Amino acid sequence: MPRNIRLKYPPHYDGYTWKQSVDEECLALERRRLKEGPAREELCLGMEIDAHYVYCAGNAPEVMRWAIEIMTIVNGFGMEEDWGEDPARRELLPVWFRDKWRYKDPASRADGGHDTQLPSSVTGGDLKDDEWSFEKWAGNMEAVWRDWFWFNATCLDENRILLDVERPGDPASDAMKGSVWRLFKACGATGYMEIESGDEYFPRFL
Repeated sequence: MPRNIRLKYPPHYDGYTWKQSVDEECLALERRRLKEGPAREELCLGMEIDAHYVYCAGNAPEVMRWAIEIMTIVNGFGMEEDWGEDPARRELLPVWFRDKWRYKDPASRADGGHDTQLPSSVTGGDLKDDEWSFEKWAGNMEAVWRDWFWFNATCLDENRILLDVERPGDPASDAMKGSVWRLFKACGATGYMEIESGDEYFPRFL
């Protein structure tokens, strides 16, 4: 079950109100958490936190390190919009990450490869792999539209990561579920389980 600590920022999410709530302070907090983890006092601020289990093939520390690397770069784009459509901005992401995606424009792949479909194993709405291009993921990761911010991550063992994300929206949206999963999938994870409110679990596997 998520740790229902109350969100520091107003949990507005109608697609527009929340956009006005996200600012440089949100990004600065996330940037510090990516580097140092959450401060002890933050655990008492009353934030809305969702927990996810990320599954790996014996390389959980590496997957977590790579995800932090990508999120640090994404955070560095600040309040900029449409960075996913800008080839110069995309090149700031490592080649290994860029080559895990399909693109609207196949030439966008770092290796010049074709726009191949990723295998679809997850059913339902925006969670289908074949509906997620890099541009779609990047659009959902723009600060003004993001449904989640990094809070903390812990390697439980070589095969599992416990990921905590700060969630402004209520309930968790498909965009949030999809963008979290696609991030870790591109970093080498083999599956994840989002722990929803109540007793319902949503396993996502390759």
